[in-house]
Amino acid sequence: MTKDGKLAISQSQIANAPTVEIDKNAIHNEKEQAYLEGYEDASKKFRIPQGEWIENSDKLGLSYICPFCGHEITGIPQDLNYCCKCGAKMLKGGTE
Repeated sequence: MTKDGKLAISQSQIANAPTVEIDKNAIHNEKEQAYLEGYEDASKKFRIPQGEWIENSDKLGLSYICPFCGHEITGIPQDLNYCCKCGAKMLKGGTE
């Protein structure tokens, strides 16, 4: 140790220090496996719900309601294949 309390290392100590071999392929494989496991968990947790618009006719005319969040749209949802509020995928007549 030096007078100011720092650890002193000589050049010969550095030169004689053991080396560590790193298997880059093993690290890559571990990262890839962790990514895939994380993706599978996320896809299970964040599945996008699928359903059909619920038709609602009242005094104001025809509207459609999302079965998941209750968002209501007016008009014909033929071109709207998802709910713009919750992101649920809307199927047309039970098929995509």
